[in-house]
Amino acid sequence: MMQDISLDMIGVREGTDKSSLAGDYLRHYERILGHLRDKPLQILEIGVASGASLRVWSQFFRLGTFVGVDIGESCRAFANDRVTIEIGSQADANFLDELAGRYQPDVIIDDGSHRSADIFLTFRHLFPALRKGGFYVIEDLYLQYGPDAPKFHTGGPTPAEYFAAVAQRLAANYVEPDCDPQIADLVQSVDGVSFIRNAVVIRKRAEDGAASALDDVWAVAEQGQQPLTWFHLSLSLIQRNDFVRAEQAARNAIRLAPGNPHFYARLAHVQAALGDLPGSVASLERSVELEPGNPGFQNALNYAKSQLKA
Repeated sequence: MMQDISLDMIGVREGTDKSSLAGDYLRHYERILGHLRDKPLQILEIGVASGASLRVWSQFFRLGTFVGVDIGESCRAFANDRVTIEIGSQADANFLDELAGRYQPDVIIDDGSHRSADIFLTFRHLFPALRKGGFYVIEDLYLQYGPDAPKFHTGGPTPAEYFAAVAQRLAANYVEPDCDPQIADLVQSVDGVSFIRNAVVIRKRAEDGAASALDDVWAVAEQGQQPLTWFHLSLSLIQRNDFVRAEQAARNAIRLAPGNPHFYARLAHVQAALGDLPGSVASLERSVELEPGNPGFQNALNYAKSQLKA
């Protein structure tokens, strides 16, 4: 039966160069996207060519809808009740903006011109339209290297180098102050960057649990009464500018573990945001008292005192 056939075997049957007989992307895509097989997802693919990959997607993702983008008018022949064909160039920013305004795909696959300038332009204009938790794939990165480079690498970092820089900072959870602002922003917008042979897969950040159900998280924290839970929840609340509840969460952490200096430092952060500078100084003094050798606490205390005198 169809559901017993792997994505790769469908690709072999349909003659796409994404199968293991050529590019060998499909076995990776099944691993990454297989959980969406019976979901009404939308895939937008740049580069239609013979329509083989659109046939593959429509057979594997039985409830999906698909958008094929190409510069060739002849590709309109592949449109049907589940496939929409858009004719235009990925080098055209206005066309890309029109796509972004019409579609909100779960998956975007760039198998288009493979020119680095077009890859980056397309990513900048289409990634914002990708659904949260969705996947953005850029194929055939090998064309940026070796004898093909003069044709496809248009200067600056290659896509592999650029997204490797994003992955490095994502893994380190650190962005240096002088980092490229575009990379810094992207680090905050993605949950993961992974490389497979010849391609990179970027997963857009999903709604996290605290963002989508803070009331539920708060209720569970009250049930568990774990100090670290309250400590981490206070940070989630700070990130959403909910400083009143962030203060309460920090105080709950201190109540359960009054000897932890980091909990007082977190409370000090919230108190400063709420305009309670004397309270912030007092909390930081407690952090320094509990861990006098920590220069971070001492520096924060000195700064808080300077703000109080200002």
